[in-house]
Amino acid sequence: MVMDACMGGLGFLDLFAETGDSLYFDAAVKIADTYRNIQAEDGSFPIKVNITTGIPINNSKAMLYPVLEYLGRLDKEFGVKGYEEVTRKCIDWMEKVAIETFDITGQFEDTYHGGAKPYQNLTNCTASDYANYILRSGNPTEKQIADALDLIRMSEDQFIRWDFLPNDVTGVRDNYSPCTYEQYFCYKPVDASSANMANAYMSYYELTGDRLSLEKARALMDQIENLQDETTGMIRSIDEPVEYFWINCNYHCIYTFIRLADILGE
Repeated sequence: MVMDACMGGLGFLDLFAETGDSLYFDAAVKIADTYRNIQAEDGSFPIKVNITTGIPINNSKAMLYPVLEYLGRLDKEFGVKGYEEVTRKCIDWMEKVAIETFDITGQFEDTYHGGAKPYQNLTNCTASDYANYILRSGNPTEKQIADALDLIRMSEDQFIRWDFLPNDVTGVRDNYSPCTYEQYFCYKPVDASSANMANAYMSYYELTGDRLSLEKARALMDQIENLQDETTGMIRSIDEPVEYFWINCNYHCIYTFIRLADILGE
C-alpha cells in the first residue's frame, strides 16, 4: 500500500523529535525521496504495488492526502524543502481527476487484489479525509471550500445513517444510530468512519462557524462513546457478532474525542 509509508514516516519524525537521533530523521527524508522518485508525471500514485518489484498490481490510483500531510509536516515542522513540485502535482491530480470525477475510491489492502472498476468502491474514508485536509491546509480558496463541502455531503449521503426504521416484524431497529458505513465493499458501520466524518465536520465548523456541522460531529462521537465497553474501555471497530478491535481505528477515535473536547471546552 503506497500511502502507508507515510504512517511509518510520521513515526520516524515523532521519534526524531523526542530523541534527536538523526537515524530516524534520515529515514523519514528517504521515504519522501521515494515518493518524489515514483510519482507519475500526472501527479498520481498507485494504490498498491508488488512488494518485490514495485510494479502496480492494477490501475487503481491512490487518494493523496497522506503524502500531502506528510510532506507538509516535513516542510512546516522540520524545514525540509525540495518537495514543492511533488505537492503541487498531487494537489493538481486530486482537483482535476479525483474531485472532478468524484471517483473517491477506497484504499483498503484487503479489497484490491483484483482491482475495482470506477465508482465500484466509493468510501467516506478518503472523501472525508481529503475534505479535512483541504479545510485545515491554511487559507483554502472558495472553490476548495466548496469542494470540501461536496466531499462531506457525498460521504454523508452515501455512508451516514442518522436513524433506522424499526424492523417490520420485531418493531426494533436492527442497528444503532447514528453510524457511518465504511465503504461499498464493506458496507458496515465502523468506528473510525464516524471519526473520519466527525473530523471533517469539525474542520468545516472551525473554518465557517457552521453550528450544524459541529452538532453532527458531536452526535457521531456520542454514539461511539455509548458503544464503548464500560469495563474495559474497548470500542468495537465494526458491527459484527465478533468484537473486532482494530488499533488504528481506536487510535483515530481517541484522537477525535480529544479534538472534540478541545473544541467544546470540555
